[in-house]
Amino acid sequence: MLLTDNFLIFDTRGISRMTSDGEPVSFDLLEGVKLLEANGMTVKSYTDKDGFISIEVDWMSYLKAHPDPYPAFDFVAHRHIANDKGGLDLYDLVGTPLLTPFGNMLDTWIPMPAVIDGRLQPATPPAATFITGIYDTFTDESGNTVQSFIPDGGATGTSTHKIVLTFSEPLAQSWLPDSWQVYRDGVPLLSIGHLRDGGYDRATNTAWIIDTDVPPGPHVYTAQIQRKYGDQGAMSESYHIVEPSFAPLAVATITSALDEFVDPNGNHHYTTIQNGGTTSDISPRLHGMLSAALHEGEVLAVYRDGQKIGTASVSGLDWSYQDDGLTSGEHGYTASVISDLGVQGVHSREFVITETAGTSSGSFQFLATEDFLIFDTRFAARATTDGKAISVDLLEGVRMLEKAGMTVKSYTDDGGMISIEVDWIAYVKAHPDASFDLLLHRHIGNDEGGVNYYNPIAVPDFSILLNLLGRWEPAYFVQDAGGQSPTPAAAVAITGVFDSYVDSGGHTQLSLVPMGGTSAEASHRIEGTLSEPMSKWSDSLVIYRDGEKLTGDTHAFNSSANHSNTTWWIVDNDVPPGPHVYTARVEREFEAQGPWSQSYGIQAPVHEPTQESSTARMLMNDHLLIIDTRILNHTSADGSVASMQMKAELTSAGAAVAVFQAAVDENGKASFEADWARLTAANPNATLTIFAHDNIDQSDQVVDKHLIGTLAGQIGHWVTATPDGESVVFFSAADRSTHIHGKAGINKLTIADDHQLIDLTSLTGKTVGSTVTGIERIDLGGQNNTLKISMIDVLNLGETDLFRADGKQQFMVNGKAADAVELSNTRVAGIADGDWERQGKATIGGVAYDVFEHSTAHVELMVQQGVQLSMH
Repeated sequence: MLLTDNFLIFDTRGISRMTSDGEPVSFDLLEGVKLLEANGMTVKSYTDKDGFISIEVDWMSYLKAHPDPYPAFDFVAHRHIANDKGGLDLYDLVGTPLLTPFGNMLDTWIPMPAVIDGRLQPATPPAATFITGIYDTFTDESGNTVQSFIPDGGATGTSTHKIVLTFSEPLAQSWLPDSWQVYRDGVPLLSIGHLRDGGYDRATNTAWIIDTDVPPGPHVYTAQIQRKYGDQGAMSESYHIVEPSFAPLAVATITSALDEFVDPNGNHHYTTIQNGGTTSDISPRLHGMLSAALHEGEVLAVYRDGQKIGTASVSGLDWSYQDDGLTSGEHGYTASVISDLGVQGVHSREFVITETAGTSSGSFQFLATEDFLIFDTRFAARATTDGKAISVDLLEGVRMLEKAGMTVKSYTDDGGMISIEVDWIAYVKAHPDASFDLLLHRHIGNDEGGVNYYNPIAVPDFSILLNLLGRWEPAYFVQDAGGQSPTPAAAVAITGVFDSYVDSGGHTQLSLVPMGGTSAEASHRIEGTLSEPMSKWSDSLVIYRDGEKLTGDTHAFNSSANHSNTTWWIVDNDVPPGPHVYTARVEREFEAQGPWSQSYGIQAPVHEPTQESSTARMLMNDHLLIIDTRILNHTSADGSVASMQMKAELTSAGAAVAVFQAAVDENGKASFEADWARLTAANPNATLTIFAHDNIDQSDQVVDKHLIGTLAGQIGHWVTATPDGESVVFFSAADRSTHIHGKAGINKLTIADDHQLIDLTSLTGKTVGSTVTGIERIDLGGQNNTLKISMIDVLNLGETDLFRADGKQQFMVNGKAADAVELSNTRVAGIADGDWERQGKATIGGVAYDVFEHSTAHVELMVQQGVQLSMH
């Protein structure tokens, strides 16, 4: 060895680098470097050049700081010999002089004695270590030592434990034999003063130690073989235990649970649920007290049916917990304090709640405030046992409130909590004795339209509610008993309308009036059938004439006497003259009514000349005005036409311009000769009035009234005669040369002849070349005429809001029961495919119409009731 001021230099060339059988041998003094550093010296570099190992170290500074004449150190030389079992590591001591005389040997090579047999420390790799068990160790009442196995991850019963180890092979022996170490939480136990006992049994290759005074909490034990030099043994797998701690002192009590609801105005309403009580709230809030304040790290755990569901919010000695997702049935809650180490305290007494949501009991909670009536309908099931959906509402109750005169401002359903915002207090003040029941509706879906149950709810009288504001009160109803039938109403059919008269023998006789036929009497008996018997509790059979009810005090109808099982009848007396349409349906007090029957149209008897003057017509050319009186005439007893005089009067500004008279000939026509072209051109704003004088009845009737200028555009065309001056063109389907273009306002086209088929699709359009344009109404005339009309015709001819304001493009068809309309669809570019649908009825100008609306084209067709209609 050679010493300089900064280096310790070793000549190791004499150490063999290969075994006799050719295995390589490596040599180093790295353990000597560690020894220098362990003594406080700073090693700056370590180099090995061809066996000359140089260690740059501040050994001179160390010598000055430690002048003791005896400090000395030994180097450890390391040789590694490779083999197929991880190799051999041989460690040998290299002796060095004392440090103090060493300082006098600078720059001088000094011989170094060395032990080179490799027995300083075992050469083979350290054995693997296993913790085979940990045992609670304690002394029983008889003074015997007892051990109790603690499984990995288990809890202990004492604070003294025996840790037992085994090794993969016996511990190696040498000058420095293998030692073993046990760690608790990473800290070695063999260096801790409280280690009570321990040992190694070479026969069984096991070791053990006793660990005492283990603190509370979870702990992890590991172990390994330790050596002074080189690699240490591998660390064993971890072994976990939980050391017991003292249970928390605080004890919890559950005092109540709250069912909380926030109304639409943001006001909170509470219902207290006592132990053993029921609730429809699936998210009750538990409240309770603690016997003492919680210590740091402690929490209050809440349990439902034995399972921990969360931790409570604690404020001082008070606590609360918001539960959620409570299912139907009985549930038991407890609470207990858990320490920061996981030790559980005493459980509270059980607090029992029975959840009733969806159990369909016959009572529920009701709350009245100044602005709201609030109903807790969560009790009602929302699905049947076979999975069909059930909806629940109080909308019929809302209608009852509104019908009574109250103003309902809002209706909300928040998970079954139904709030009706209504001015009920103002109503009670105006009606102090008012009382009525509300109605609960439940709809159960099925593949036949569903069933609907309506049940009255019994609530306190409104005057009593004034003293119960803000308090939840019970409300009751009878589950599915009585009330309106839940199944759809029966369908009604009118099988016949009969003339009813008394014969000479005093017997009532009936004579069938066919659909579209003319009756001979003013008293009719209407008969029909039902698709199934009606419910006597909720169904009423209602018959309509021209859209107005017949049943009631003014007609001979009794719901008990006039229907039996599935047949019914009614007598309609004093039927006024004219066309009439009968319809019928089963009606109910609540929501959906029964379907309408098919219309049954008849013509009631009339006496000439009391019919509408619109059945007359006139034609004007340059020199002749012809009036076709048609059914204004009536025949004498001998069959001849009764005498009738016609008068044409032209007036302007109240003064007569011209007056003409003519007799009606045997064909029912009267002709006025004049220069009508000149008169029209000279007096376009003069009024032309046509009068008819019946020589038999000695009565006068206005047949027609027009501004003569409006007739100028209809020269050569038949024009409807009308007392109010409406211009209407008569049209014959056989005359395809005629082009009819309406003017401003509403124009009507009347069919001139009988048994005609008018196909509008081939006639209409938007161009002046189209046969028919600018016409908004067609009158089929009651003469067995048929109109074919499609969606495109309504688009071409109709105008928006012509007859009523609903924003739709409208067209109107008039006629009698003998007439027919064939309504069809049309594909139009830019308009989605759709269908015609009947949308109800409308009365316009005193005439009842059936209204048909197209689902995508935003158009309406109004067809006078009585006209037969079919859709294709």
